[in-house]
Amino acid sequence: MGDLTLENMIQRIWQPAVFFYPRNLFEKISGKDLKVLDDIGMTNSLIVRNSIGKLKPFESTIEGMLIINRKELLDSNTFEILKISNSLDKESFLYFLNKYIRNLDAWLRITEITQNNAKDEATNYLPTIQSYLELQHRNTLDHKADLDKRFGEWRRIANFNKTFNVKLPTFEEIINRKPITIPKSISENPSKNLKPKKPPTRRVKTKKTDTKAIDAYLLINVFNLDSNLVENG
Repeated sequence: MGDLTLENMIQRIWQPAVFFYPRNLFEKISGKDLKVLDDIGMTNSLIVRNSIGKLKPFESTIEGMLIINRKELLDSNTFEILKISNSLDKESFLYFLNKYIRNLDAWLRITEITQNNAKDEATNYLPTIQSYLELQHRNTLDHKADLDKRFGEWRRIANFNKTFNVKLPTFEEIINRKPITIPKSISENPSKNLKPKKPPTRRVKTKKTDTKAIDAYLLINVFNLDSNLVENG
């Protein structure tokens, strides 16, 4: 499965990093007063996570240098994903890609909160770190956009097919799909008689990002919080 394991690649998504997570979200998700995290400076503080996953409170702008090369790390992940897409069967690759994107979406939530909220809420915030926080979020957004461009349509159709136990498409089938076109004669001379009756208005439920699930996932996987502290529901 390439030179890196899925776990290695997921670690690259969120480390090294400088990030912030508001205390009220900690308590909202866990349902408990997390005084133990207050005592070690993990709430309402910018946190530094180094390349081996060790966490510490942010102290100096120089620590922002840790995230300067994040673009290269994420680009390397993209290269690995491209290799994996050619070596795994489509079912296995879909499982891999779904898990990777889930982690990436969770981390995007963190980087957005960090760049937007840290300046007003983090007790150890320094104005000189802001450009690093914005770069970190932008690099993560760019990585997600790159993956969506390469695999987004295939992943959408593959997940749909899997739901209905239909064979997953190949990448070539997605690339070679012909767009639906409207004949010129119809588009230029629309006829009321050809117009279908408007169906009754029906409310369609759209799938929204489950931010509570993402927050709980972050507490367990990014902050290494005991899963027993995180309420279900």
